[in-house]
Amino acid sequence: MFGSLPINLCFPVPKELLNRFNLVTDFGTIEHVDNQYQVFKNVHDVCIRNGVIIHTLPTLNYWKDHCKYFYSKEFFV
Repeated sequence: MFGSLPINLCFPVPKELLNRFNLVTDFGTIEHVDNQYQVFKNVHDVCIRNGVIIHTLPTLNYWKDHCKYFYSKEFFV
């Protein structure tokens, strides 16, 4: 919708998206993706050098039964 692209984040993103964005946001998506390594790699790979990545994710013990994965604050340090 409105120019969005349906992409399965469990797999590498299309090459035309690599190093393309100066701001990448994640407002509650990554914790639902089974391939955690690939989804974080994808976020990194689409962001340009010195770009900004913002994650808004549930922390440990915050939202019971919401998703498969939760993150500690230290994870992002």
